[in-house]
Amino acid sequence: MSNNATLIGCGAVVYDDIKVLGRIELLNKKKIYSKEYVRMKRHISYVVLLQSGLIVEIQKFLLNLKSDIVYADVSYYKLSNDCYFFNEFPKHLLRIEITPEKRIINVSEIKEVLFFVRWKEDACTICRMPNIYGHGVLK
Repeated sequence: MSNNATLIGCGAVVYDDIKVLGRIELLNKKKIYSKEYVRMKRHISYVVLLQSGLIVEIQKFLLNLKSDIVYADVSYYKLSNDCYFFNEFPKHLLRIEITPEKRIINVSEIKEVLFFVRWKEDACTICRMPNIYGHGVLK
């Protein structure tokens, strides 16, 4: 398999040299799901932080069958002008907005999954998962 992710069963759609995937497992054993993966209902895990510090929403994963490398089709978010980060309290919640920018990135650029809440269509909030307790606290 590829050097940055392994496949797990997901009913993939195959085009000529590209296979569309709903979920993958990274080398560190973390499972990441795309927005198109409909079986994940308990929590949203398709909004991630990249190594560069940018926030993206994963639409789907793409496996290049020739090179055996997994890519992610992503939409970018930006911090909102009225982001909680600029207020006095609370500093751990960040208000974000979707941007029209879309790209294909290598999954090795993914740093971590973010805790994501969509209050309304135009109101979204994120925060990083706690390091000490892991994601078990938020299950």
